[in-house]
Amino acid sequence: MLPGNPDVTPVGFAGTDGPHAVVRRHRSAVWLALCLVFAIAGLAGIGLSIVGFTGAVDVDADAVAVGRIAALDGPRTPGEQLRAPKEQAYTVWLSTSGVVNSLDWERIVAATNCTVQFADGGSVSFRGAIQGSSVVLGDRATVGTFTAPAGEVRVTCHQESFGPLRGRNVLRSERDFYVVPGTPPGGWQEWVLLFGGIAALTIAPLAGGRWWQGSLRSR
Repeated sequence: MLPGNPDVTPVGFAGTDGPHAVVRRHRSAVWLALCLVFAIAGLAGIGLSIVGFTGAVDVDADAVAVGRIAALDGPRTPGEQLRAPKEQAYTVWLSTSGVVNSLDWERIVAATNCTVQFADGGSVSFRGAIQGSSVVLGDRATVGTFTAPAGEVRVTCHQESFGPLRGRNVLRSERDFYVVPGTPPGGWQEWVLLFGGIAALTIAPLAGGRWWQGSLRSR
C-alpha cells in the first residue's frame, strides 16, 4: 500500500523499484553480459564481412604467376610455374578484357578448365562452371581456388566446349590467367560473418530485455 492511501497498491515497476515496495526486482549480470557479448560480436562480424566484401585485391599487381589459357580446339599452352613458400591457398583469375556481352563472359568463365601440378606429384583440377559464382573485379574474374603445398607449382588452363554451338566462337581466343595468393573477397566466410553478425544483433536486445525485466524477490 502506498503511504497515505490504503486503497492503492503499487504495481509494475512502481511496486518493485519504488521506495516503499515490498518486493524488489533482481537483475542478473549474466543477462547483461550476454547482451553486451552478442552486441559486440554482431558488430564485429558485420564489420569483418564488409571488410572482406570490399577487400582491396589488385589482381595484376598481386599475381605471382601469369599464363595463357589455351583456346578451344587450339594448341595447349605450356602453363606457368611458381614457387609456394608454404602451404597456402591461391586463386586463379582470368581476363575478360574486350568482352562486353554478359553471356559471353559467363561462357568464358564456365568453359575454363585448369590443372595444378605440385612438386610432390599430386595435382588438382577445377573448372569455372563448378565454383558456384565467379567473383568479378573489373575485367578480371575467378576460375577457382586451390591449396598448394610448399614447393614448385605449375598451373595450366584451357577452354573446353560449353554452351550452345553458336556461342562457342568466343572460346576460340587465348586469354591471360593470373595466380593470386589467397581466396577472393566475398567468399563463403564473409557470408557466414554477415549472417552470424545479424543473428547476434538480433539476440542482443532479447538478452537486454531479459536483463531489464529481471525477477521479483521479497525484500
